Amino acid sequence: MDTLFTNVTVFDGYRAVPDCTVLVRDGRIVTLSADPDQPDVERADGLGRTLLPGLIDSHVHLWAPLATTEAAVFGVTTALDMFSPPEVAAQWGRGLSEVGPVADVRTASYPATVPGGHCTEFGVDVPTLSDPVDAEAFVAARIAEGAAYIKIIYDTTHGDELSIDEATLVALIEAAHAQHRMAMVHVTIAADAAVAIAAGADLLMHAPVDAWQDPSRLVGAVVVPTLTTLYNGFFPHKTGDVLDDRHLRPLLSQDSRDNLGQTWQIPDRWTYDTVEENVRAARRAGATVLAGTDVGMPATAPGASLHQELALLVHAGMSPREALAAATSAPAAVFGLRDRGRIAPGLRADLVLVDGDPLTDIRHTRRIDGVWIAGRRVDRDAWGAHLDARVTTTGGRPAPAGSEHGLVSDFADGTAETRWGTGLHAIAGANSKVELSVEADATAPSGHALRIDTEVGDQGGFTPAFAGVQFRTTADDADGANLTGKHSVTVTARSDEPTLVVVTVDAGFPPGKPPSCPSSWAPSTARTCCR
Repeated sequence: MDTLFTNVTVFDGYRAVPDCTVLVRDGRIVTLSADPDQPDVERADGLGRTLLPGLIDSHVHLWAPLATTEAAVFGVTTALDMFSPPEVAAQWGRGLSEVGPVADVRTASYPATVPGGHCTEFGVDVPTLSDPVDAEAFVAARIAEGAAYIKIIYDTTHGDELSIDEATLVALIEAAHAQHRMAMVHVTIAADAAVAIAAGADLLMHAPVDAWQDPSRLVGAVVVPTLTTLYNGFFPHKTGDVLDDRHLRPLLSQDSRDNLGQTWQIPDRWTYDTVEENVRAARRAGATVLAGTDVGMPATAPGASLHQELALLVHAGMSPREALAAATSAPAAVFGLRDRGRIAPGLRADLVLVDGDPLTDIRHTRRIDGVWIAGRRVDRDAWGAHLDARVTTTGGRPAPAGSEHGLVSDFADGTAETRWGTGLHAIAGANSKVELSVEADATAPSGHALRIDTEVGDQGGFTPAFAGVQFRTTADDADGANLTGKHSVTVTARSDEPTLVVVTVDAGFPPGKPPSCPSSWAPSTARTCCR
């Protein structure tokens, strides 16, 4: 059905236009000054509300099955993915039929990186390259997979050998441009950013964590600072902005709540103050700053995290109007999305209606009354009902047999259950070896112990050097097991060699300072990180 928004203030992507009557017909915006007496339309009263263009997140990784639905629920109608395998991209258009339309996604497919470089540590078989002569073939392969742009990892923070070199960087950018694709370059430090700009990069992904040496080089550059993920990395214990927000939390999926409870740590030789100053310096130099979250990283959630990003951009010196443009008209212009990012006649009706005035208080973007994608309303109530039903289904599921006493395994019968496995390090890409056996040990609490013999590969860099085992809570736990009554996991271990005991729950990130494993039996406990 067509929609008529009455008495509404419109942020058209550039400025606020008060007291508008916006008519949407056949998925397109017809006018901002319609006759209010329209027949056969769905009416949306905009009194005291602001109508925004659908929000655009310029840096995401949407690997969760319903990520595009959840993004849409929180007003992100377009997402620009910076690394997802093609098989993940294939699921983006599915969503939930009862909720309706999903966020529209563009992707880079796989990023360009070297063997052992960044993006090889996630347990995905990532194609790599190390020589400029391979650049054209790499770009062609990504385009064949559906890449709308090319993502390149140029990051020397772990050593030159774990980054593509400058010659390969230049070759990749030239190959991308020859195929009419923009080149997005991931950087961590300012020196790498300067090299990327000189090489012809179209966008810089991430604000550097150290100071710009010559901000004048940023004239005409485009930067996606990803303040959300950097803030979370600098302040790993301040992850409640989204998780505890009363406007956002009720519609967060359990997967998102779990991930928002995760943390990661940026080395303390750098500071978040420097990151914020780099954003200010980039803007003073004339760079375009876009809003992007790096969703998929710890402490992020599809859609919801963009509202944190907007608040962080304002804290870094942007006005609310500028921050809103960074998530609407600016990325639409940079990425050539001519049919969206603004509210104007003839454009696609990707719209977000919020209660209040986000041009005065940017946090009002969280007060969402409705979301429309190509004129179709996203049924946020249906999403909430889906979440409630899922909680009922999973929370009402009986706990795994034998879990009531809390014992996972004591190996007292001299055998190891088949749910113990050795593949954990392989998932993370570590080249290690593990063998499991159960042996009698009079000093062990049960008289038997699981013996873990390891050969840890010397990986270094982005690929973790570790060996590990994993335990599946059920024989088939693709949807998890109901262990809501349990709040921690304890492993009793000893080692004759220097060893760290890292206990994680649901493949979570390890604690910052894992304990050393002593030569005599001692327990190590990890609490679950979910809220």
